[in-house]
Amino acid sequence: MDLKFTGRGAAFNVLEGNTNAYFVEDDKMFMIDCGETMFEAIRKRGVLQGIKEVYVVVSHTHSDHCGSLGSFGLYCQFVLQSKLKIVINPAMWTIISLTTAVLP
Repeated sequence: MDLKFTGRGAAFNVLEGNTNAYFVEDDKMFMIDCGETMFEAIRKRGVLQGIKEVYVVVSHTHSDHCGSLGSFGLYCQFVLQSKLKIVINPAMWTIISLTTAVLP
């Protein structure tokens, strides 16, 4: 497993992107958080080529950790033809589902 980071900034350090990470195994992508800058970063890097399944672990609901879930979820559904699989604490599901286009 080769863990790659898409940024090393924080919520208020937008110049260096959100501190989110991912790794790819075969045709599956596993993400740690999906902050505001994550979707753009992985699209620019071409990481999504050949990906058939995407899993994302969301640590908490600050936007620098889940801000791209809506657009990325729609991309997975309509472009990759796969549902985004989100792993979260069940108590966070209401917040995630109300603020994104991702459906259970």
